[in-house]
Amino acid sequence: MLKKTSPWFYLLLILVWSCGPDPEEQLSQSRQLVQSGNYTEAIKQLDELLASNPDHAAAYNLRGVAYLETGNVQDAVSDFSQAIRYQPEDYKYWFNRANARFQGKDLNASLQDYNEAIKLEPDVADAYLNRSAVLYDMQNIPAALQDITIALQKNPADPLILFNAGKLYYAIDSLPQARQHLTAAINQDQKRAEAFYLLGNISLREGNQQEACTLFKQAVQLGSEPAKQAAKTCS
Repeated sequence: MLKKTSPWFYLLLILVWSCGPDPEEQLSQSRQLVQSGNYTEAIKQLDELLASNPDHAAAYNLRGVAYLETGNVQDAVSDFSQAIRYQPEDYKYWFNRANARFQGKDLNASLQDYNEAIKLEPDVADAYLNRSAVLYDMQNIPAALQDITIALQKNPADPLILFNAGKLYYAIDSLPQARQHLTAAINQDQKRAEAFYLLGNISLREGNQQEACTLFKQAVQLGSEPAKQAAKTCS
């Protein structure tokens, strides 16, 4: 006859399991490490978390962010894919994988992921902003313009959206629209060197040499290398 297990044994088991690391606490600590730029330690902690919680979508996503910040695109894509596998309804995981694939120059796959992210959460301006960059690189200018317009409608004061809109209009020689958006971007963020440089080029193309030189010099002060060459033509 088997001897009954002592109730003290059950109590001990409960205490032992209760002393194990809490996954959400580990995730929070890892997130702080990522935010502080300590990616190597964050990856190490997330490795440990995932070893005992192999279906933790948020942990895969965070480790993917850490990998991407260190330039490890392949592992980032792999981790974002795992996050999607376990929680496909979260648009952020599709958005992050799209960013990683774009960084890895996989434009078609990146576009598909942005499409899915927007389908899941159609009100995120950054998704349209980033998809417009992919579409621009794919030479689909009309679709890129449509996306940047939607991004502006959703977040009209965002300096990066305004700047990218200005760059896009400049690329298709719509100089008045380019000037409008680049000027608005500078009003929101006066440290954006490339905006000053592009505005200088617009002024130069419009025949305003003096204004162009002023803008080039401002861009140089902010660290723009192309502006240094352009400023050499100024007296």
